[in-house]
Amino acid sequence: MKVIELLFAVSIVLASYALASSEQNERLWISFTGPASGKFLMQIDSLGNIVLRPKRISEGPKIHPGHVTALSLNGTNALNLWFMSNGKDGRISRIVVNKKSLETRNVIQTKLAGLGGNFSSLNVTHRAQNNMITFPMQTADGIKVVAYALDEQGKLKSESRLLSPGLLPPSCDSHSYVGGAVSDGSLSYWVTTNPTIVRRSELFIQNLGTGGKPTAVPVLADKVFTQFLSRGSSKFTAVDATDSLGTKKFLVYIQQPSNNSEPERPKLLLQVIDAKTGAELSPPILIYRELEEFGGNAKVDPIGRFVLFITDEPPGLFYQSLDSSGHPSGPPKQLLSMRIAGIDLLREKMR
Repeated sequence: MKVIELLFAVSIVLASYALASSEQNERLWISFTGPASGKFLMQIDSLGNIVLRPKRISEGPKIHPGHVTALSLNGTNALNLWFMSNGKDGRISRIVVNKKSLETRNVIQTKLAGLGGNFSSLNVTHRAQNNMITFPMQTADGIKVVAYALDEQGKLKSESRLLSPGLLPPSCDSHSYVGGAVSDGSLSYWVTTNPTIVRRSELFIQNLGTGGKPTAVPVLADKVFTQFLSRGSSKFTAVDATDSLGTKKFLVYIQQPSNNSEPERPKLLLQVIDAKTGAELSPPILIYRELEEFGGNAKVDPIGRFVLFITDEPPGLFYQSLDSSGHPSGPPKQLLSMRIAGIDLLREKMR
């Protein structure tokens, strides 16, 4: 019995050491848009403790307001804080920020333009090389998700390539455009609205190779049917996924209720999917249920330890720990009690 107790104690010590070592070798950056459309950066650890309180980042001369943000590395000493305008032109800019001082080095207005809106998507991959920025944009054939290759500083390297079929017809007015690629670039996603008699909003995912090219056929991850879905409005307003966790990944998304008359409330869901095929391995797991509508998007830790999400009531940013199966572990923890939008999460591996 004493031997078993000793082995158990040793295992606890080793697990604690591994966790401490992991935390020393990473930084978890969060970006978001706060009051008056200000852009903020903060840091947390893997347990949801705030390491660096939110700091507002200088945007220089005011370019345009916007809610959506994205983060990427700019070499070894700086970060790129990307954001998209809420206007119809959806102009995309990036702020180059010194990682140590969090002072702004430069503000660059790119030539890129997506589709503005509270639920618009903007993603930048977090790989050592071959990164890309992805977002939905208007094309001659309708709204599609596009990708632009970036160098290690975040400068554009090439013209766009398509990551999705047409999401909506060219004449369709919409307030919600969801699509892009997840942080490791291995998976793209998009939401289509099918304006049939019984309208249908569909969430698709597709595995990508190193260069961002599809390696498999798209997989229908979830769908919502309703006769009351406004034309062009999506019922999936946030999507993210982990890196490969062995043979599986966690797919996280927000599903809005299928119509305004039913009591069902908006849900933050997690699916366990096959890392190679994207096929569903378990029924969706409920992470959180909101009272009326989620205040913004959601992000999952690349190695599957937690989910971050924004709520309207109460307003704030929440952290939810996950167990190894993707189920919530304990109650959600409120990190911020202010109204924010457009969060992104960057896990920086320290050398």
